[in-house]
Amino acid sequence: MAECRDAEAQVLKMTRARAKAMLMELVGEYSTKSFQNKLGDILQKEAQQGEVCDESPGRWALAEECHADIFARYGFKSGTGVERLRPIVLIFQKFPDLADKVQKLWKLLGLKSSPAELFIEDKSQEVSQEPSVPLKTEKRILSKARALAFQAELLGAFSAPGFQKKLAEMSRKHFTHLQDADSRAELDLILEKTKLEILPVYGYEASSKGLQDMDTDMQQFDNDADIFVNAVAIEEALFPYCQTGRALTTDKGPLGRTGSKPTTAFTVAKLLRKQLAAFSSPSFQNGISCLKRSADVEQACEGYYHLRGRAELALPLQRRILPQYGFQGSRAGVLDMVSHCSQFITDPEVARLFDDINLKLGMTPTACARFRDTACMLPAEAPAACHTTIPRSDMTASTAESVSIVAGSGSN
Repeated sequence: MAECRDAEAQVLKMTRARAKAMLMELVGEYSTKSFQNKLGDILQKEAQQGEVCDESPGRWALAEECHADIFARYGFKSGTGVERLRPIVLIFQKFPDLADKVQKLWKLLGLKSSPAELFIEDKSQEVSQEPSVPLKTEKRILSKARALAFQAELLGAFSAPGFQKKLAEMSRKHFTHLQDADSRAELDLILEKTKLEILPVYGYEASSKGLQDMDTDMQQFDNDADIFVNAVAIEEALFPYCQTGRALTTDKGPLGRTGSKPTTAFTVAKLLRKQLAAFSSPSFQNGISCLKRSADVEQACEGYYHLRGRAELALPLQRRILPQYGFQGSRAGVLDMVSHCSQFITDPEVARLFDDINLKLGMTPTACARFRDTACMLPAEAPAACHTTIPRSDMTASTAESVSIVAGSGSN
């Protein structure tokens, strides 16, 4: 009973975003190929010896290796075997809208009983929705799984009706002064307040230093496609009025950093890798596939060197990345970026990244080689203000064509 009370006390403190983050971490661990293969072997052996029950010791010995740290980080440090799932059942009762994730956990663990049946004696006990209690700071460790969980909590907090109401009021208030210092300060204040409530859960101080430490640690995932997609989702939650011009948008990337243009092959490669991660996301690749299916015969015969609609599809992602490296988040900025990076294309890593990016943009290997060859002839700096390409006297026709493609006009 003591274990039951401890679990209930912890669930009482949990916000929906935190509960969802915990479930996502567990799903991530249970979904690994290694875990599923081992679990399958265990259950198969036990089935040969007799009926497999939910209390199967082999299942829980394996699961404990995966989820012990996760449960402990969220305050559930007791319980063994099937008792480990008591917090999940309580979360299921408190947040019914998370039922799909709980059901997925059950499926990944191969359980026969439903969440409602597992602890039948607890069904009549309601878990009240009391305000969350500040949690103690834990040891600072930021793995990818924890970074994704942190982003999930942020997204949940920023998407909450109360927060969105504040954001809408702020947007109306600063309708004619979206970029002034007062509007930025007001936005930063409410963002900081929300982040400070979450930071201690992940081992960071609830202070400006904690925010800086988190931002620094998140930079290790700058080239990760999953982290990037979540960052975009967070930005879209923060700026839902961008299509009407009423959002407090800035010329910064999703993590709010700006920078200078890369000056070495190493920093150019870092910029290209970040774009490669963004273009590798499933949603973007689905978009490229749709464009290729709609392409005419001429585009297909050229290996999709030209692809109508590609520039428009890529620009929203590039708009969030380029300002971090000193380029405008626009078509002119894309042109400027490619011209600038082409100075380093003789570096094997940079050349490979150019090819990898163009493959993600739908080009065939032959078209990638063609693009790289013409990019070698680009001028050191392209005119930043141009939106369509006008061949200059020192540029060949093929060079001008390449600039046109990266700027967007030639790919449509």
